[in-house]
Amino acid sequence: MTFTGFEEAVVLDTETTGLAPGQDRIVSLALYKVDFSDLRHNPGNLADGLEKEYIFDPRQPIPAGASRVHGIYDQDVAGKPCFDEKSKEIRDFIGKLPVIGHNISFDTRMLNAELQRAGESTLSRNKSYCTMTRFQNYNGGRRKGSTLENATRWFGLPVGNCHDAMEDTRMAARLAAVFYMMDNKVNVPGGLPRAPYY
Repeated sequence: MTFTGFEEAVVLDTETTGLAPGQDRIVSLALYKVDFSDLRHNPGNLADGLEKEYIFDPRQPIPAGASRVHGIYDQDVAGKPCFDEKSKEIRDFIGKLPVIGHNISFDTRMLNAELQRAGESTLSRNKSYCTMTRFQNYNGGRRKGSTLENATRWFGLPVGNCHDAMEDTRMAARLAAVFYMMDNKVNVPGGLPRAPYY
């Protein structure tokens, strides 16, 4: 899917206890509301948007393997709100806007499971745009090397602390800005590198 047909969107990332939406829970969520249409007038200058970041008590132990990935441990979530305490705020923030992320299908599956448990409407009617899939398309359909870090580095964009939900969201937003400019025929400042063909 090309990054066309929208102006404002919510870029997001989740960090979780595992990979199964039916049993695993979100421990960290970052949301970044961005007006990408600004890029039509100021290419390369992604305007600051509204950011929200949450740490949740998942009501279950965080497996050691998951903690090694995202750096969030049981002691970090002690006393934090559960997802359902913030679910309405999160759903209202996203509203009807499209959602963007790197491997967005995973994040929306996890979010939808949490929203459903909390009695909120899911994101089933929100359009979604995936920076990972778009990068793979740019790279001739190859999946190898399409991590958020690799894609970000390929375009010469700043790389943050990977697997930190807010940092990953900011990186995905910068990637989305490049694809938005490409797909809406806005000149990307400095031009584009060739496809990496890992």
